Amino acid sequence: PAAWDWGDIDGVNYLTATRNQHIPVYCVSCWAMGTTSALSDRISILRNNTWPRIQLAPQVLVNCRGGGSCEGGNPAAALEYIEAKGIPDETCQNYVAKDGECQPLGVCETCDPDTGCSPIEEYDNYKVSEYGSVKGADRMKAEIYARGPIGCGIMVTDKFENYTSGIYSEWKLWPVINHEISIVGWGVEDGVEFW
Repeated sequence: PAAWDWGDIDGVNYLTATRNQHIPVYCVSCWAMGTTSALSDRISILRNNTWPRIQLAPQVLVNCRGGGSCEGGNPAAALEYIEAKGIPDETCQNYVAKDGECQPLGVCETCDPDTGCSPIEEYDNYKVSEYGSVKGADRMKAEIYARGPIGCGIMVTDKFENYTSGIYSEWKLWPVINHEISIVGWGVEDGVEFW
């Protein structure tokens, strides 16, 4: 279609919560956030928007260096980790925006005010069965339409950082990917296509 938005399919929002990788502190974990955001949304779509929403735990990827750390990372390596080992949802491990340890407490835990924190041994572990890259606007649209949001690398510039409203556009002769996002759909405004 000319426009598609998983946040509004016939009035239904299939998307999970919007996230900020720098809250509660600065952490360069866009590689984990963009990846788990797209996958969480795909789970929501596969479950036909059934409650409760499942928000995968990017903190586990950070703790276990499943693609990187708070100093940066690689979304493809995160998908490789999720395919091999899986990750729980955030009821196991809240996002704290800090490099942690990949030990049982760093994957799934519960805490009690009297006894402290202890690991949870049995929990839902989510994996991907396949992953890969998609290039070109038409192929990206086809993938989003068929299966849900995709993680996507972009180049963030000073102009991008100062964006306020409308359709953002910037051309670079030699773009350098330095940020990962999740693309949830596309549209057209005044004849201009946008993601």
